[in-house]
Amino acid sequence: MKFSSEEFKTIVQTAIHNTHVAMSEEEFLACQQGMAFVVNWAEEMDKLPLEGVKITVNVNFPENCPTRPDVVTPSMGIEKALSQAPAKLGSCFIVPQIISE
Repeated sequence: MKFSSEEFKTIVQTAIHNTHVAMSEEEFLACQQGMAFVVNWAEEMDKLPLEGVKITVNVNFPENCPTRPDVVTPSMGIEKALSQAPAKLGSCFIVPQIISE
């Protein structure tokens, strides 16, 4: 499906508006380019000749899903897990708020 540049800009603006994320014009353009890349990639994938290619993994059919034994191993511990955290409070990471209320 092809969109005009204005239609695509409206789609991106609507998606950003619905997520309640504030963006500068520069960030918006970068987001628009990123979304255009994804759309172009999906269009390229649609061109692949996949008729007759058997699906190799499908979560709805366990026999097609690779499995491994579930083995319990020791965890790394809170101190090591938080050792490179930019900020912490007790045993928790503190992350900056990115979505406004």
